[in-house]
Amino acid sequence: MRPLQRQKLILNHFRDYIPSPIHAIDLKCMTPQQAQTAGDTVFHPHAGGTGIHIKRIQKHQNKE
Repeated sequence: MRPLQRQKLILNHFRDYIPSPIHAIDLKCMTPQQAQTAGDTVFHPHAGGTGIHIKRIQKHQNKE
């Protein structure tokens, strides 16, 4: 899979830290103040069953 063109710069920058091939990334941008109050958390774009790709994820899980 080819990366999305608009995300290529970011992917190239973080390539050494990404363990497997990916085609897109979801980013959560915060101000420094928001980052301080968020703590040490991981952003999960599909948490709670929401997100644009959740139907594909659910379909894949149902096949397993």
